[in-house]
Amino acid sequence: MACRALLFIAFCLHLLAMEAQDVSFRHLEVEDGLSQNTINCIYQDHYGFMWFGTQDGLNCFDGLGFTIYRSAPEDTATLSHNWIWDIAEDSSRNLWIATWNGLTKYDRSRGTFQRFLPDSADNRSISGSRPASLVRDTRGQIWVGIWGGGLNVLDPQTGLFTRYRAAEEPGLNYPGDFVRKLYIDREGCVWIGTWNGLWRCRVEPDSSLEFDSFMHDPEDPASISSMRITSFCEDQQGNLWIGTLGGGLNLFDRERNLFVRYMHDPDDVT
Repeated sequence: MACRALLFIAFCLHLLAMEAQDVSFRHLEVEDGLSQNTINCIYQDHYGFMWFGTQDGLNCFDGLGFTIYRSAPEDTATLSHNWIWDIAEDSSRNLWIATWNGLTKYDRSRGTFQRFLPDSADNRSISGSRPASLVRDTRGQIWVGIWGGGLNVLDPQTGLFTRYRAAEEPGLNYPGDFVRKLYIDREGCVWIGTWNGLWRCRVEPDSSLEFDSFMHDPEDPASISSMRITSFCEDQQGNLWIGTLGGGLNLFDRERNLFVRYMHDPDDVT
């Protein structure tokens, strides 16, 4: 009887705690000053401002209202395109914006934009016009995953790119050209999600890069479940979760170097 009473008290306290939580949502839409309602990416910068990359411009929210930045094709000091894929910040607090037509740097001190586009005569230029994902590593470099252009590493101080492309060096185990998502884990490894498998890049003490590839094998249930990688997330225990297109969710077992799959079962209604 006493046990039931304690359980009842615990249940009531749980309900009271839930009622005490005042959770509310504020909707920010075009009517509130947002340039467009489809948000591709969200980034909070060093100063606390929220940046929203939409399919029609870059939006900066200061807590009260929006400042909108758009491309003007005739003005090279503006965004290179209005469709924004991703945002990253360098050690100088400048923003780098991945767009549908090149990478753009927002110079905070000048309030201007600088475009970085492919140049066939310069192998230190960006290797493709559609950067899709950006991450900054502990050395201050920005890794750029390019849809159709492979993997680049940018030195923000010089504006020069180093390319790691199977198309340019077919003898090396570099990622495929269609990079969709990048992620840096707590060990400093860079994970590269492509439309042709998964790669892990380790940065060695001499700054050289070592690439490992993980491919889907229909005969191996411990392989990754799909060749099309869409997202990454690392939990508090250091487990790496990998989202795929059509292949469900994967958990990477670091100790055994294999994948555990979690897939939708239409027959499982529990």
